[in-house]
This record gives sequence, C-alpha cells and structure tokens, in this order.
Amino acid sequence: MLAEKNSTIDSERLSAIAESIPGVVYQRIVTPDGDIRYTYISEGARDLFGVSPEEILKDPNALFDIFTPEYHATFREKLLTAARGLKMWDVEASIITREGQRKYTHAIARPSKQEDGSVVFDGVILDATKARQAEIMVQHLGRILDRSSNEVYVFGDDDLKFVQVNQSALDNLQYTQDELLLMSPTELATDFGDDVFSRFLEQLRSGKQSEIIFETTHRRKDGTSYPVDITLQISREHSPPCFVAIAQDISERKRAEDHIRRQASFDALTGLPNRTVFFDHMTMAISSSSRYGKSFAVLFVDLDRFKDVNDSLGHIVGDELLKKVGKRLKASMRGMDTVARFGGDEFTIILPELNRGHDAAIFAEKILERLSGVFTIDDQELYIGASIGITVYPDDANDEITLLRNADMAMYRAKDEGRNNYRFFSPEMSARATRRMQMEVDLRRAIAEDELFLVYQPIIGVSSGEVTGMESLVRWEHPQHGLVMPDEFITLAEETGLIGPIGEWVLENACKQASEWIAEGLPPLKLSVNVSSRQLKYGLSGETIARQLEKSSLPPTSLTIEITESLLMGDSPEAMDLLSTIQELGISLSIDDFGTGFSALSYLKKIPADFVKIDRSFIISLAEEPRDQAMVKAIVSLAHAMGFQVVVEGVETLEQ
Repeated sequence: MLAEKNSTIDSERLSAIAESIPGVVYQRIVTPDGDIRYTYISEGARDLFGVSPEEILKDPNALFDIFTPEYHATFREKLLTAARGLKMWDVEASIITREGQRKYTHAIARPSKQEDGSVVFDGVILDATKARQAEIMVQHLGRILDRSSNEVYVFGDDDLKFVQVNQSALDNLQYTQDELLLMSPTELATDFGDDVFSRFLEQLRSGKQSEIIFETTHRRKDGTSYPVDITLQISREHSPPCFVAIAQDISERKRAEDHIRRQASFDALTGLPNRTVFFDHMTMAISSSSRYGKSFAVLFVDLDRFKDVNDSLGHIVGDELLKKVGKRLKASMRGMDTVARFGGDEFTIILPELNRGHDAAIFAEKILERLSGVFTIDDQELYIGASIGITVYPDDANDEITLLRNADMAMYRAKDEGRNNYRFFSPEMSARATRRMQMEVDLRRAIAEDELFLVYQPIIGVSSGEVTGMESLVRWEHPQHGLVMPDEFITLAEETGLIGPIGEWVLENACKQASEWIAEGLPPLKLSVNVSSRQLKYGLSGETIARQLEKSSLPPTSLTIEITESLLMGDSPEAMDLLSTIQELGISLSIDDFGTGFSALSYLKKIPADFVKIDRSFIISLAEEPRDQAMVKAIVSLAHAMGFQVVVEGVETLEQ
C-alpha cells in the first residue's frame, strides 16, 4: 500500500518533469517476486513507441512486445540484476514500431528501494535513432571511405550537415573533421547556391534520378579552390535516408583540357592565336564594323629573308627568330588588335575600329621599324625585314576569304617592289595574282614539255683574254609570251618547290652539253652550274651530282658548282654532305654573289672553295664610283690571301 500511495505522489511529480524535458519520462517498479510494471509513463511514449501510455500502464507487454528479439531476450534479466544491486539503469535498446519502423532508444533511470522490498526506477527514455543511424552508417561506410582516394561525404536529409567525411576530404580541404562536421555541402562549393543543390536532392528523393553527376569548385580552408566532379547518390538503407557525395579532384584533367584548347587555338611556337582564331576574330570584326559603321584593316606580314636564315642557320635559330618576331609584333599593337601566326613566317593582324582605312599605314610603319632592329640569337646578330599587305573593310571586300586574299596579294606587291615596305590592296593586284597563278601552271607544264633551255655565258681570263669556262643559265620559251628571264620565274619556282626539278634538269643538261663539247674536240672548259640553298630542301644532294656526272660521262674536274653564301651558314647536314661530296669527287666550288649575303669569314675559312664570284652590283658603277673600286680591291685581295681565284660578274667594258 505504501508503494501505491507513493506512486500517486510520484505521478504528479513526474508529470511536471515530463512537460519540461524531451523524451519519455517514466516510473517502473520491480517487485521482490520479479513482477515488472509501470506506474507512470508520459505522453512522449505515443510518439516514440507508437503505443499509448494507457496501454503500457495496463500491460507492460504492450511495450516489451516491440523490443527487437535480441534486446527482448536479455531485457528482463538485466533489469532484475540492476534492481538487486540498485544499479543505475543506462541501456540502449532497439525497437520495431507497430508500423514497422526501426528506432533506437537510450534509457537512463535511478533506482530506489522501497520499504516493502520493491525497487522503483525513475528515469527518461530518449530517442537515439538519428545518432545510432549515423553510427551504423559510419561503420557501414568506414572501410570504403578510408580506402577511397576520392573525397567522400555523407550528410543527413534533415539539416544537410555532414555526418562523416573521409581522410582524402580532410587532406584536400585542409579542415579538421570537427570543423567539417559543422558544415554543409553548399559551404564548400563556390559556384552554385542552395536552390540548385535543393533541386538535385529533390530529384534523388523522388526517385527521378538514381544519381546526379555535376562539376563544381571546392574551396579550401585557406581560400584557394580546385575543380571537382561530384557524384551524388541517396542511400535508403536507413531511415531517414542519407546522401553520399563522392568528389574527384579534376585539376589535372582541367589542365590537360586547357592545354588541348590552347593547342587548338594558339600557335605552339609563338603563343599567338592561330589561323582558326584569326578567322573567328575577323568574323566578329565584320559583324561589329557592319553594325556600327566602322572600318577595320587586315594586315598580312611576310618576313623578308627568313627562308635564308632558316635554311642556312637551321630550324632552331629560325624558331627562336619567329618567337622574337611574334613578341615585337604583339608589342607594336593595341590591346584590341589581333596578332596571329598564320603559318611559316607569315603573320596576320586585325586592326579594328579605324576612323579611316589608311590609318593602318601608321601601324605598318611601326611594325617595319620594330622588325628592322637587330635580332640576337646565340650571340649571332640577324637582320630581317618584312613585306606587309593591307586591305580595308568594307572598301576592298566584305567577307573573310576575300579580305585575306587581298592582303596576301598586297603583300606580294610589297615584296616585288623591293621588300621591307607595305602596300595597300588595289583592284589591279587581283589581275596580277591571277597571272601569277597562271604562271605557276605554265611553269609546271614547261618542265614537262621541254620549254626550258640553257644559254652559256663565257668566263674569260683577264691576262690571256681566252675563254676558260662557261656558266649555264636557264631560260624559258613560253608558247604565248615568248622569252621569260630567270628573275621572272625562279622566285616563283623556289616558293612552289619547282626549283627542285628545274635545278636537276639544269644540272643534267649542262653536264650533257659539256660532255658533248669535249667529245667534239673543243678545248677543256670548266662548266659552272648554280645551286641555291632552296634546292637542298627539294632533293638536291651530293649523290644527285655524282649520278649526273656518271650519266653524262663528264669528268668531275670539268664541273664547277656555284653556291651562295647563305648555303654555307648553319652547318646544316644537307649542306655539309653536299660540300663533302663535291670535295671528294674533285669538283670545283665557287662562292656566288660574294659580298651581298651574310659574308662570315669564319665560314669561308672552313669551306674548300676554289673561286669567289664578285656580284655584278659592285661592277656596274666601278669606273665612276671610288667606293666600289675600293670594295672590289679589298675583296680581290682578301680572296687571293685566302687562296681563292676570283671571278667578277658583269664585266662588259674595258674600263671595268
């Protein structure tokens, strides 16, 4: 009776307590004969257990029956042991509600022994479901998380706070685990907000998507950021469900993609935009200029004498020169201008927003001035120039292809008119370009149909007055235009690669003619054949010369190969092979146009030359110009001192 009376008092006290704390407040009695019943249980039981307090007070099995089997099997013995020893009741349990939902509880109660030997437990039962689920989830994912090199994040569906992260996440983000567990995913991502992320989560909750993959950027604790690929999934193994995000650092991939994009848009050597970007910018310039009634200019820049540098000094020096040219061109332009490498030694420039088309001349003059300065590469000083063609939108054309073609034609006009200058496009240039293209077609036909022929210029000894040799010179008998001189087609042949077959044709027919002269009983003469550095690029070699000598039965001592100084520069393997074969065969070697090229004595002393040939430009005004006289005397003295014989080109008067 005492216990029952006390229980009424306690019920009032416990009801007051239940109103002020979360969970389920209860009073449980264990009698001396082992009977267990509840004398009080708060309304919280209805929410936590799904069982009303009235049912539990009437029959405690209403509560015991929802214990999971593994807990139910040990519950009674544990409770009786605690009652006998008057030990605090601190137990975690699992239940399956009548609706089939698994929950976890944490019960804490203090025992007190009554006069009749009963033990009363006053306590509270807390909902530990979320904490236990998180713990189970951590255990479930722990091994996977720690083995993954990717960042792995687990966060709940209620507050979206992280409940677990792996070591890779801590290492990459530089946060501690305690710091990260106070954060949510959107606090790490820098390029989307809560609304976007909420849509992603809703798609997973609804089952519309099983996973969502997207790119974002993670921000480290120090403020730096890096790109990541996120795979976001929902895990329904627990209630409520949780989300798992796997983040892969894609910094290397992004760098590779940027490199590929740069390769596709920029020239690898100079770093300038390539022709693809140039055409894109020209399209934008046309659109903008058309809309606002502005003009813009296109410049086509071709380097003068670059091929001589590249062929003689080698591609490494040539590449360095192109890099330096690109930097000077860029420095000459405004920020809005486009400077692109079009290919080889050709550069293209777009000058937008010009008040007048002819304002482009100011920029062209600036470019010529910048490129006229010395270029120093590997302690070697080089000088080049540039030929610039200019066309103006909309005066000359209103589409990209025509504008570029016009600038190209104007550039060739500048080159033909002395180089190192600029020319604006004019309509008559189009007709000239058409003639040039037709000449290339005709020149190809001329080789196939034997329209080329050789003439021979005598070489006369000054002391004897006798002919000591002949120089072979090529001419072209065009079926419509008549005689075409070399200065009209040799440059075109070099640019198109036709110099290869033309040069071999000249060598073959010159050797054949010299052999016929010997067979006819004429006095022995040395036959000179010109070889340009460009011919090495198109197949000329020492073996080619040896083959033609053998084919014509011409003694090697009857042949002189004339080379220009540019072929000597750079010690290219092809040039060295040619000179070695010439020396081995006993062929004479002459340095052509001496004094007009690079003229490096360090090269001349290494070359086994027999002759130097003074260019005719020194001879034209020789009788009237003291400086030319002094120059020729110096060259002759130098040549004799080095053991060379001298051939002077263009001597036509007694005074000369």
